[in-house]
Amino acid sequence: MSTIPTTAQAWRFPVDQSTWNGHKSLELREVKITSPKQGEVLVKLHAAALNYSKGLYPGPYSTGPDGQGLIPSCDGAGEVISVGEGVTEWKRGDRVHSLFFETWFDGPIQDEHTRFTVGGGTTGVFDAKTLLPIPPHLSYEEAATIPCAALTAWQSFFEKRPLAKGSTVLVLGSGGVSVFGAQLAKAAGARVIATTSSKEKEAKYKALGVDEIINYRETPEWSNKVMELTGGQGVEQVLEVGESQLHGTCITY
Repeated sequence: MSTIPTTAQAWRFPVDQSTWNGHKSLELREVKITSPKQGEVLVKLHAAALNYSKGLYPGPYSTGPDGQGLIPSCDGAGEVISVGEGVTEWKRGDRVHSLFFETWFDGPIQDEHTRFTVGGGTTGVFDAKTLLPIPPHLSYEEAATIPCAALTAWQSFFEKRPLAKGSTVLVLGSGGVSVFGAQLAKAAGARVIATTSSKEKEAKYKALGVDEIINYRETPEWSNKVMELTGGQGVEQVLEVGESQLHGTCITY
């Protein structure tokens, strides 16, 4: 049996937020690893995913739960290497990935759910309830992309206004959230229209079964094309991924 580590490496931001300069401020630090307590699990992270938000800024908080410099990142997948007392759902060797918000299990999301996300250390202790099993067909790298992007897409289509079978939805762009959204909408029986920027990305959307694809570089007035494809009716829901200048267009169409 291999030795349980007592330290790990992690990229941290300085505690003083005034010194932050995006990812250039990150410092590789050694962090202490505690043994898992009752209800906890120690996980060795094999892969982490980089999200747009985590790549550009570390978020509104300057420190992590331990009072030290914030460790960015929120998506990870790894292997259970030790379990604490009372943990029955996990065992050593299990492949797991994290939840994006560790305390949000169901119901409408509240402010207290968003205070901390996982952070990107190479090894860490988790509450046993905040992990999910990795499906056998997914690699660690693939599983690491699920927590943030897939949850965001799912929340958009199924949390406040559940997507109805047979409805038509518009997915803007072809980043992680959009691609997950297209797949979830298709699985729910929706007709999916997607926009993207290249032939290569068009081909990927076609492979996922997207019904209609609009290249917005070739068709700058993509909203008119959406209306044409829907017989002037527009769509029931739009997955719009962050460009505020598009909000008015999305509501109109």
